[in-house]
Amino acid sequence: MKSRLQLSVILALSCLAVSEAFGSIRLRTCTSFQEALKDPEKVDCLRIANDDELVSFPVGVGRLTNLQILVIDGSRLSDVPEELLKLKKLWRLEISNSKLDRIPPAIYSCHNLRYLRLRGNNIRGISDKIEELRELIYLDISNNKISTLPNAITRLNKLQQLFAENNILTSSPPDIGELSSLINLIVSSNSIKNLPPGIGKLSKLRQMGLHQNSLETLPPEIGALSSLEVLLLNSNRLTELPTELAELKKLRRLRMSFNAFEEYPAVLSHMSIKDLMLLKNPFNEEMYEYHIKCLRDRTPIDWDPNNAAGGSSSTR
Repeated sequence: MKSRLQLSVILALSCLAVSEAFGSIRLRTCTSFQEALKDPEKVDCLRIANDDELVSFPVGVGRLTNLQILVIDGSRLSDVPEELLKLKKLWRLEISNSKLDRIPPAIYSCHNLRYLRLRGNNIRGISDKIEELRELIYLDISNNKISTLPNAITRLNKLQQLFAENNILTSSPPDIGELSSLINLIVSSNSIKNLPPGIGKLSKLRQMGLHQNSLETLPPEIGALSSLEVLLLNSNRLTELPTELAELKKLRRLRMSFNAFEEYPAVLSHMSIKDLMLLKNPFNEEMYEYHIKCLRDRTPIDWDPNNAAGGSSSTR
């Protein structure tokens, strides 16, 4: 458990990040609609947590004309009124752990949104209207029941962070490479079977989380992800890796445990990954241990398959 001092530091850093991104701001925050509507024009931020009695937005929410941030985490909300469109300054909207079974139409019309978090609802699909949220930088639709991401989502040219973990996705949008600003892509805990070749166009991508899916192969275009630092592939069905993976010069963390590699992936012998995890696969784990030792000791990888101890005498 974090100490109060640690939490204070984290909070201060979060505030600093927001200040740097959106200018020096001081927000007046309320914790209920009732409190906020007493003096609606003076409220900048509204944060509501664990309110099981909140089943709908109150009449008059449109009077919160200066509201910039609306966070609702834990409620019985199942819809959002059109009155939300009156909140012209709203750039951050979170409705998490609630009862939404779709993204309400009113949200698609909030064209100034930069941060949208709808985690932990019962959302089953996303309309093509998602492309109207052209200012979005951050989108979190994790922990829902979404089976498909529409190709329209790839028109969000400013999107940097996309979280869609723990849904029932079986594929990625064919034009995902058009998300030219994407830095972080997390689609773990789904049923994704393959990646489109366009994935290689994500030149700014630094982290990609594909763990706990149904991947059997990776496209060779993955080697074009020149900025990639973290690649999480554990708990899939991979049996081999493309040789193009060696082109990922910035890759520092690679997770591939719990796959189906019957042979140690040869491409790894040409890579110097500081943080590599490849446990619980069918191949000879002595080779894996030897490879890790070479990386740790910064010695050449010279595996002799006829020598169970691994390597030549010069590297042991």
